[in-house]
Amino acid sequence: MLDGAATSVNEDGKSGRPEPVVTTISWIAIAILLLMTILSYIDRNIMSLMVDPIKADLGLDDIQMSLLLGFAFALFYAMFSVPMGWAADRFPRRWVIFLGVGGWSLATAACGFAGSFGQLAVARFAVGIGEAALTPAAYAIVGELFPRRRLGLALGILAMGTAAGSAIAFLIGGPIIAWVDHVGGISGFATWQVVFMLVGLPGLLIAPLIFIVPEKRRAHVTTHAQADQGFFPWIGQNWAFIVPFFTAISFAGIISYALGAWLPAYLTRTMGVDVSKVGLTIGSIQLLGIIGFVAGGWFVDWMVSRGVRDAHLRYLIGALALAGISGLGAFLFADSLNALLIWLALFYLTIPFTGPAIALVQIVAPRRFHSRTIAIYTLAINMVGMMAGPTSVAWFTEEVFGGPQHVGSGITAVFAISVPLALICFILSIPAARRMAERQALAGD
Repeated sequence: MLDGAATSVNEDGKSGRPEPVVTTISWIAIAILLLMTILSYIDRNIMSLMVDPIKADLGLDDIQMSLLLGFAFALFYAMFSVPMGWAADRFPRRWVIFLGVGGWSLATAACGFAGSFGQLAVARFAVGIGEAALTPAAYAIVGELFPRRRLGLALGILAMGTAAGSAIAFLIGGPIIAWVDHVGGISGFATWQVVFMLVGLPGLLIAPLIFIVPEKRRAHVTTHAQADQGFFPWIGQNWAFIVPFFTAISFAGIISYALGAWLPAYLTRTMGVDVSKVGLTIGSIQLLGIIGFVAGGWFVDWMVSRGVRDAHLRYLIGALALAGISGLGAFLFADSLNALLIWLALFYLTIPFTGPAIALVQIVAPRRFHSRTIAIYTLAINMVGMMAGPTSVAWFTEEVFGGPQHVGSGITAVFAISVPLALICFILSIPAARRMAERQALAGD
């Protein structure tokens, strides 16, 4: 049973698994987990608005700063995603989330006490480790609160926290920095240090809210051995889905992170946008991602209700194709800032794929493996996307096209390569996904 959540029989009547009934507490749970997701993206992105003062105070160069912004966080976030997924499948997920939120919040605040590159790097490592706990556990909890026919919308709403958090970091980060600078901050601390403290500490107040969220008592996980039994054999048996699907997710992550990392440079270098307006411009356009997450999840659920076969993968293929076309159009055909923003608006409306993708993962994977399989998704999109995306653009820009003024061509090259490969991999995963979903339905899991 669900603590505080009702269940009913599957609408097809074939499966022995009771499907959850959506209640008020289900949506309260979504709201709490969404708040935590937004907070996580604010905490990880706020540093990008304070690059110059951090460099000046700590005496860092661009390479050290880039490591703090990307590698220091991404490596540990990706490395600990699967262990955190394992923990969420073995132990109560609410406690995993509570410790993760509290841990990354303390680590974000600790960034404000850093006095050297090494100290700041260690704090960023800890932020990545703490944030790695949220996604596998949170999405698995939602999978227990909503029936499969409504998972797309529920997960889409939760996933929109990634867009909202990134946008909010850009939109409120500047005013927070200006306010701290205006009031004088705290004696003995620089403005950027106080900002880290202010942004990190609210998480300690938000973390206990997770215990309002109901969590299914997983009777099937009674011992450590049972929790681990069969996960790697299951991956081996289903490689025909696992390999192409998560490869496609990796390529989709590459284009997302490539654009996110280099769009500011393109706006200033090519489109002549003033540096002071870049954050507002990007934050405003990224807010469209909120619509994309919710609308995409709703549309997938509508396809499922209409009996569309392979609804989730069909949506992922169509949405990624539109995102690829709009991304290429932005850098090949836009001859003005307004035209560029129109193309990018279409991109941010269609690129959100987390909800449908994780809904599919929870449909094809046994329930006892949900958190770990979601963690593989996190590993794919972050280890490959966050690390390879920005670096690939830089390589094409410098080595192939001849210099920083050609950053738009570098972004175009990454899109032109990654999008077709992702689409091919999604298509290759369809037959195996179909077999796995049918197997899970027959098993009543």
